[in-house]
Amino acid sequence: MYILVAAVAAFLFAYSYFINASVLFVVERKAAENESAVLLSRISGLETDYFNISENISVSLANSMGFKEVKEVSFIGRKSIVMRSAALDNR
Repeated sequence: MYILVAAVAAFLFAYSYFINASVLFVVERKAAENESAVLLSRISGLETDYFNISENISVSLANSMGFKEVKEVSFIGRKSIVMRSAALDNR
């Protein structure tokens, strides 16, 4: 008889624990969704600002800010790991 009462008590405790945990997870998920919506809205606003600002950039603006045109362009390259290993294999 005591085992049955203990089993029912354990079942009720576990049931209430898992119901409580489920409710808390739902509340936390809703809060995370709201925060995500706020962040997405902020990102959208920043993207709009970026596009509005980038439309006003021109060579004359760059020159007025002290930038100079580059006369000679040079690039630095690096062999990838695959190219290096292929070069080592050919030796």
